[in-house]
Amino acid sequence: MTARLAALPDPSASARPKPTQTKPATARPEKPKPATTRQQRTDAAQTPVTPSAAGGAGGQASATALAGGAGRIGTGEAEGNAEVSNYPGLVSRALRRALYYPPSAKRRRLTGETLVSFVVAKGGAASSIRVARSSGVPELDEAALETVRRAAPFPAIPAAARRDTWTFTIPIAFR
Repeated sequence: MTARLAALPDPSASARPKPTQTKPATARPEKPKPATTRQQRTDAAQTPVTPSAAGGAGGQASATALAGGAGRIGTGEAEGNAEVSNYPGLVSRALRRALYYPPSAKRRRLTGETLVSFVVAKGGAASSIRVARSSGVPELDEAALETVRRAAPFPAIPAAARRDTWTFTIPIAFR
């Protein structure tokens, strides 16, 4: 039995080493380097960026970066952004809670959407309340104006917004 095993060829001895292939070195073209001079950076910051040209999320990040906004992170100017961004939602919520649907209009199953426009002052008081687009039903238009009056005063405008007034144009639906 041992003679038989010895007669079998050694697999490691019969394996031929594979020749290594070397690829010829190809030169890659160099990428152009970004603008580094102060004048070139200033020119880039003054270039207007449109959302269609910037791509991505509406181009806002690119526009902010080119305008120099990206360099201000952490300097305290970004504080309060969430509060400012959430403010229109607070106004809409107040309007939903104060929605006045006249019982007579509800009984007659009148429906429609009135676009109201109004100005919120720094302290939250509403003024210049008007119908921007009528629903076609005078009773519903008046109810939309009443809704804004009932919702006022709104929360105060956040200090980080850096404005004394904020104009809103919001649809009020009666369904």
